Amino acid sequence: MAIKTKALFPPVRSFLYIEEMKVHDNHPAKDPQVLSLHRLCFPTDSEARLVEQLHLDGDASLSLAATVSETLIGHVLFSQMKAPFRALALAPVAVTPEYRCRGIAAKLIETGIHKATKEAGREFSS
Repeated sequence: MAIKTKALFPPVRSFLYIEEMKVHDNHPAKDPQVLSLHRLCFPTDSEARLVEQLHLDGDASLSLAATVSETLIGHVLFSQMKAPFRALALAPVAVTPEYRCRGIAAKLIETGIHKATKEAGREFSS
């Protein structure tokens, strides 16, 4: 008799980051849609305030946006960590509800890690 188990996570639908999705540098202070996106994706505005504060404090190192047809659908922020070595923190990551489970957050994170390691003079392989 086969035992059926329930998956913890839904299966990943087809990856949307095909030709129509673009990932590009973004600065939330110049794009208020980023803060609105974080407010939409999280139960409180804590993440939006975090993004805003990291930029105001000069700690934001890399801010990437994902767009489809000029519409913002995702955002990721990497910021400087206070550590005895060079390090970046990854947070927050937001993807609009209708585009979730399609690999968009993964693509934003992968692109960010690639850019950060390249800027540090290192190689990145996925």
